[in-house]
Amino acid sequence: MSRRCFHPFGVVALIALLVGCVPVKVREDAAGGWAAIPPGSTLTLNRPVQVPQDRARVFFLSGRVRPAGANTGPSCGLEVRTMSREGAQTIAPQTFRIVRVQNLWTEVARLQRPGPIRFQLAQATDGGGGTPLIQEGYHLWLSGADTNVMRLTCLGMLDDMWRARAITLEEIRAALGTVATLEIVGGT
Repeated sequence: MSRRCFHPFGVVALIALLVGCVPVKVREDAAGGWAAIPPGSTLTLNRPVQVPQDRARVFFLSGRVRPAGANTGPSCGLEVRTMSREGAQTIAPQTFRIVRVQNLWTEVARLQRPGPIRFQLAQATDGGGGTPLIQEGYHLWLSGADTNVMRLTCLGMLDDMWRARAITLEEIRAALGTVATLEIVGGT
């Protein structure tokens, strides 16, 4: 009698593959329900945007295009695969298809007040660390005519871990303003 066993790595890979097929749910607004952003949804750039030289991203914050700003409020960053060392890169108006949405949280080093730079060696008894500052959000992986454009990353407010929450659809749309439009297949 033959006996078939599944390798643990194979089972984990299968579960990861199946979970990756489930659309990620995003809160519609701070008090609202949840909506999926399924593959096939689109992001349309309504005007050209420039990624600064030696940078991989340009940010959208309160409907404005900024060279930086992911830590100053709910924002989105359009990311390219290859940085330009020759000057700013212009991304032409176009529509990108969203091929995958991925949950994300990122830890950010505490911001220090301006002033003289001080160094302190880490030690096991250092009780001043507190909880880390994090941002929660989503990677929206893109496919389009401009293959250098990789993804749109949208993050909520930078906050203490216990208080942080992911950016909502309402906040994503406010961050993009009229510069870009997010269209979700099937509604919202």
